[in-house]
Amino acid sequence: MVMTTLGLLLLFAAGLGGGALSAIAGGASFLTFPALILAGLTPLAANTTNFVGLMGAQPTALATSYRSELRALGRRLIPTLVTSVVGGTAGAILLLRTGERGFASVVPWLMLFATAMFAGGPVLRAVIARNIRVPLTGNSLVCQALILVFSVYTGYFGAGVGMMLLGVLAVFGYEDIHEANTVKNAIVMVSGLVATAIYGLTGPVDWPIALTLLASSSLGAYAGGIIAKRAPQRALRTGLIGLGATFTFYLFWH
Repeated sequence: MVMTTLGLLLLFAAGLGGGALSAIAGGASFLTFPALILAGLTPLAANTTNFVGLMGAQPTALATSYRSELRALGRRLIPTLVTSVVGGTAGAILLLRTGERGFASVVPWLMLFATAMFAGGPVLRAVIARNIRVPLTGNSLVCQALILVFSVYTGYFGAGVGMMLLGVLAVFGYEDIHEANTVKNAIVMVSGLVATAIYGLTGPVDWPIALTLLASSSLGAYAGGIIAKRAPQRALRTGLIGLGATFTFYLFWH
């Protein structure tokens, strides 16, 4: 589709904000996906374009702000990365097989799910800690199974997955927020890059818009990584929950 200069500037701004949120805690798609829908893309095209447009955010954050945590984690990340590749591939294939009409029908429910999980992160941590009687380590079968589920979701849609993952990782030994953010960014990066490769080859990607988002989200991720350790987390969570709830209502009503 052909967009005006003002439209591209607005998408560039959404990419900046989304990239920053992605580096800090997650939730980039709460900004960029609605912006793409409002720009006139169909739900399927918006989702595939969104993947390509955000694929630079996590690598930028990991390379600039989380290098020391990444080095410290080292080989402990390998099982998680393998799981993320499998999940991201499955999610992307599932989306393309679902098709335009099928995906459009589930988008409101996905946004509702993402917003609810985002808002209920602290409760989720408490429930898992009380009810699971197995070793709560990052490479345990339970943790890897959950990572697989969220990687499939990332490859399929992904909105809100960053905060969902942070909530789960905190239960499995990643109590330091910066270490957890590193693992979260690595999971989303790997599963997202696999999905992006599949969408780029076979999906309905709007490339001018995707490249605009790619540039701005990478810049936003660089800035977001720098301020991540100073960000007012409570205000950020409240704002994202409000935005997710508003857009969920819009999708059900529209």
